[in-house]
Amino acid sequence: MIGYIQDSNNADYWLAKINQWITELTNTKTGLWCEDDGLNKYNSNKCDRFLSSHKRMNKTIMTLHHYWIKL
Repeated sequence: MIGYIQDSNNADYWLAKINQWITELTNTKTGLWCEDDGLNKYNSNKCDRFLSSHKRMNKTIMTLHHYWIKL
């Protein structure tokens, strides 16, 4: 998954903001989101990179790689 950062906020700001949104969705008790869905920073010297893991309905795990590029 590729994301573009176009404002004065950096990747650390957006990481905190997105994880805050996920926490809020987790608290709605809909069962669609859980704390494990949050993004985790992955060290990379080329761009801001994050990983997230999601449990699917059939209980398998799907891992997404997120690459954020500042424009």
